[in-house]
Amino acid sequence: MNADLLQADVLNNEQERLKSELKAKTETLNTLLLKLEKNYALGKKVVKLAEPQTSWVAYGITDKK
Repeated sequence: MNADLLQADVLNNEQERLKSELKAKTETLNTLLLKLEKNYALGKKVVKLAEPQTSWVAYGITDKK
């Protein structure tokens, strides 16, 4: 029974460590996704200002004015 208790404690500690790592990875991912969204919005804005609306599809932009 003591061995099972020790194993449960080890597994619990490992689970807590993994939760912490997951939280850190999630924060990193969210930061990266936010950066990508901002860069995409900036790129879209540049294309919209520089190109006529008929050319937007060539850049993958399907927005309407």
